[in-house]
Amino acid sequence: MPLESDDETLAEEEAASLDRISALPDEVIHHVLGLLPAPEAVRTSVLARGWRHHWKSMRSLQLTVSDGMVLSADWLNRFMGRLLRDLRAPLDVCDIYVEEGLCDDVTALDAYRWVRQAVSKHHARELMVDLELAYEQSSFALAGQPLVSRHLTRLELYYVLLKGRVLDFSRCTALEDLVLCKCDIDTNNISSQSLKHLRIEHCDFCRKGSPTCISAPNLVSLKLEHPLGAVPVLQMMPVLKRATVELQCNHYYNFDYPCHKSERNRECCGLCEGCTGSDAHSRGCCMLFHGLSSATHLELIVPLAKFTDFKCYPTFSKLRTLLLGEWCLAANLHALICILQHAPVLENLTIELKGLHKNTMELEGSNNPTLEMPAVSEHLMFMGQVTKSAVLLDPISLDSLDYDDLTSSLDFFIISYYFDSISDQK
Repeated sequence: MPLESDDETLAEEEAASLDRISALPDEVIHHVLGLLPAPEAVRTSVLARGWRHHWKSMRSLQLTVSDGMVLSADWLNRFMGRLLRDLRAPLDVCDIYVEEGLCDDVTALDAYRWVRQAVSKHHARELMVDLELAYEQSSFALAGQPLVSRHLTRLELYYVLLKGRVLDFSRCTALEDLVLCKCDIDTNNISSQSLKHLRIEHCDFCRKGSPTCISAPNLVSLKLEHPLGAVPVLQMMPVLKRATVELQCNHYYNFDYPCHKSERNRECCGLCEGCTGSDAHSRGCCMLFHGLSSATHLELIVPLAKFTDFKCYPTFSKLRTLLLGEWCLAANLHALICILQHAPVLENLTIELKGLHKNTMELEGSNNPTLEMPAVSEHLMFMGQVTKSAVLLDPISLDSLDYDDLTSSLDFFIISYYFDSISDQK
């Protein structure tokens, strides 16, 4: 076998030493740069002459300020100002995350400008802002006029004070996903014609004036978890498929309503005036039902006796799967029966019993033994599961269960009712 010449060997060594990354298509380089934290992406400009301007065309902006980064607020503000000034390409993703305590009031004011620029100038498709200020500092405020974008499809906001008309998304015609987490919401409306998925978690709604109204007629999925303050009002959502609503007792939101039977903070008996008082939060609960009436899958976990006003129940004409908490056992199951009456096509019902309340059947509400109860029990099949015990499958009459005895020794209990045609059982 002939030996390779020295020239051929040298040529191979030179080829191996070439910058192969630089040989990649520009689109690939811009994509890779978008995966880097923004300061590191900009630093690639010193690698070689050909890299001087690559960062200006990256399609993703990732700004993460953590405790390990030695950055002054002044440096951060100047860096972001120049970065957003010089970026050329529209942004597919813009994520701005600053750890708690690393952001001051001045940075928060500049962040307001960053958000506006990312949406209006750089046409960001997905925008995430997580800007938790130090303890006892005011939240980062996003206020004023509505955002305007034909490109924004997803918006996530964490620890943001929302005021004015900023949650009016009528001019964000492509927005489909909205996430609000641990925000202070001081707006009259959350509105969007295009929105399909809405998640609101641990947000503090305004406690003065009228409750916030949510208008999203094309919403497909909704998650409302532990809202503080007045429960928002839901307008009709005719194409809603899945909804999850979790509420807490009154004193969780307002310490003017302490639980009179609990010595420890933020615990509740579910029965006393402190837990079930008719404040603005309680009054707003019934308003939720009408906005949820088109759902096909509904999970409703609320404090005991929150929904014992049976007159407010609409007809859930599409509801097929329903998960409820023990609140529905109030007033000798009248709340549960009332819901079943208003859900004509329901196929699966699950009731979660925490086993924390020994006197569930004593909840506020009608407890008149002469009250005529609807005859629906013969339409149900019962399947109960106690922790990891065997599964039971037998026809059952609702009034034959002693729930107090059943749950007194349990940490968690699930009851599922499956609706079968009587004719099919015979």
